[in-house]
Amino acid sequence: MNNNLKNALINYSGKDRIKQIKFPKYMNSLLAEEIGIHIGDGFLSLEKSDFRVKGHKIDERDYYNNHIKDLYKKLYNINVNLKDYEDTYGFELYSKAIKSFKTKVLGIKAGKKDNITVPQIISNNNDNIKIAFLRGLFDTDCNLYFSPKNGKTNHYPVLSLYQSSRELIFEINRMLINLNFNTRVYQDHRYEGWTICLYGYNNLFKFIKVIGFNNRKHLIKFELWKQNFPNLYKKWRG
Repeated sequence: MNNNLKNALINYSGKDRIKQIKFPKYMNSLLAEEIGIHIGDGFLSLEKSDFRVKGHKIDERDYYNNHIKDLYKKLYNINVNLKDYEDTYGFELYSKAIKSFKTKVLGIKAGKKDNITVPQIISNNNDNIKIAFLRGLFDTDCNLYFSPKNGKTNHYPVLSLYQSSRELIFEINRMLINLNFNTRVYQDHRYEGWTICLYGYNNLFKFIKVIGFNNRKHLIKFELWKQNFPNLYKKWRG
């Protein structure tokens, strides 16, 4: 796939030019990860040029301070103003250029995410780009937990990802299957959405090795599991 970006489609406001917002010329892993973050924790207004990325007020603060802030500076030359909101932590910005880049160049749908899909610039790309996208999405939206099995304490790993968009979930599922993960997809009637689950030790260790996390809240859970179950860790790490 041609990874050159059609940045001539970007519309700048006067404030965008004053802020010296910049855009990558080519699709790369960092941009793919940011697209995953957008689909996970982000929101792009349909009618206005508002763009927001917000996560958990407590357990994602470190991720926003030490990863997301730097990522937006590297990609767009934007110094995002991270702050507390009522129930979340993150940033809001108003940029005509950001909105046009995301919608016209990257092909991300604005508005509610009930029908959002994986942009073709990701789905038609190589595995490295898809992996970076998945990392951003799972960093922001996945739940890593350990459940009891066979009467034991909470030791059995589960990675779950909920989305309201059916098409998005099935596109992500295809990506994971093509990367040789074993997946299960469930319809969540409580919240009118869909969930992908990756069950078991093989899936967890493969995920850590192939996709990985930049969000420390997931890595902390993994480290605690290693400490609590050293024999299982030694058995399954390969």
